[in-house]
Amino acid sequence: GHIVIIGWKENSLQFVEELLLAKKSAKKEKKKIVFIVEDPERISEGSEKIKNLQITKTINFIAGDAREEDVLRKANLHKSDTVVILSEGISTAADEKTLLRALAISRYCRKMSVQDETSRVSDFLSKDVELLEVDKYEDSIYIIAELNHEKYKSDLINSDVNEIINASEYSKNILTQTLLNHGVSKVLDEILSFNDDNEFYVIDLKENKFGNLRNKTFDELLPILRKKGILLIAIRVVFHDKNGHEIIDVLRIKKLLDSQKLYRQIIVNPTTETEINRRVDADDQLIVFCSDGSTLNQRF
Repeated sequence: GHIVIIGWKENSLQFVEELLLAKKSAKKEKKKIVFIVEDPERISEGSEKIKNLQITKTINFIAGDAREEDVLRKANLHKSDTVVILSEGISTAADEKTLLRALAISRYCRKMSVQDETSRVSDFLSKDVELLEVDKYEDSIYIIAELNHEKYKSDLINSDVNEIINASEYSKNILTQTLLNHGVSKVLDEILSFNDDNEFYVIDLKENKFGNLRNKTFDELLPILRKKGILLIAIRVVFHDKNGHEIIDVLRIKKLLDSQKLYRQIIVNPTTETEINRRVDADDQLIVFCSDGSTLNQRF
């Protein structure tokens, strides 16, 4: 259930500080942060703050190359909640390094997944229990990767990366939008900056306390949440396998969305008739804006 972050760059300390604030706000302080870097001593020696975070075990460093299986095993990566691959530079070479890291992670997780399934089958057989059908290997670790050049996007998706953040593309699009619509960049700054006024949170509809939000459309949810001081941003359509685990495999999600006549998993401002009329269920999640996590919990 820990977070594994691969790589280090100039603004990583700021990233860590904001991540720690976000963890506290979301009541997820116990979720550990593990960095895989090639030279942790150089990083800690260059910053007293980083050294203190290490001493207090607030963050942990594992030395080595994330393309090597032994290093990934030390990080217990296949048991992590999320993996983040930072882009160490803005060159094509940095993207190629990110891609190789993603491929190594994917290969390692496939191997560990096969071992886990083999162990489960042995347990079932030894206990003379009817063998349950298990899914073939699918993407099982949520991976987020930074990217500089769009040409590598499809390769990263094929390497089991679930979310790709292309800062240069975002900057270009923001510049275009604010050029034509003054003030857009300031709105985006407010949305994207971690602050005390509003932050993104996820309402998981499987939790019983959110039961009264189920079986409602996007437009029905909007006024209900606004009365509680919460702004609905999007519905995240979620699917689970036979074992109750969230499906994150990109290709399988696409097939499941197609079966519901949906063309996107994150529904922001429903536009098609299917999106407008779709009622959320206990599998889904709501992405919302709220002042803080405790306020969100107090209002339900």
